[in-house]
Amino acid sequence: MTIKEIKQHALESLKGNWGLAVLVTLVVYGGFYYLLPFLLEISLFGWVGENTSILSSILSFIIQIVIIPLTVGTTWFFIELSRKQPNKLKDVFVVYSDSTLALKTIGLSFLVGIFVLLWTLLLIIPGIIKSIAYSQVFYILKDKPELDVFEAIKESKRLMKGYKWKYFLLGLSFIGWFLLSAFSFGIGFIFLIPYMNTSLASFYDDISGQNS
Repeated sequence: MTIKEIKQHALESLKGNWGLAVLVTLVVYGGFYYLLPFLLEISLFGWVGENTSILSSILSFIIQIVIIPLTVGTTWFFIELSRKQPNKLKDVFVVYSDSTLALKTIGLSFLVGIFVLLWTLLLIIPGIIKSIAYSQVFYILKDKPELDVFEAIKESKRLMKGYKWKYFLLGLSFIGWFLLSAFSFGIGFIFLIPYMNTSLASFYDDISGQNS
């Protein structure tokens, strides 16, 4: 599919599901990514700025680790949405129901992060290219949970051969919407995030043959 067709497919998948998609965005991105860490830091260390101890940094790091499976579950939610499968809010927490899978997503996230960092230390451009090459790992894990972390990375690199530029252009096509969302005091992001995530899921289905 062309980029236009991918985005059109995403909009079609969101028809009748915008309410749920927006709710997931508010709960996950607004609640767990921003509000929860903020409230925990206040409850443990007082108002932001009053305490800059290492304990605050450690807490933030732990929270980031704990919500990795939630990030993956949210990615999977939008895959199901793109495939027009029934979805519920609780589905974003599905990874936590399998401790082995949850640990695998955490390990995979760290491994990808290390690889991208090492490539970036060489030059910025190779780092960007590699981050795009590894971009499909969690989508792949959805369809092939039996793969280990190295196999998932290898499969992502294979899938992205010849599609890195298209992926980059797909992301770039949302710049205008991003700017509009920013100028709307952030309100537009509750619609942009579902649109982007569903489009990226549709991109994966396209290059993996799921849409054929």
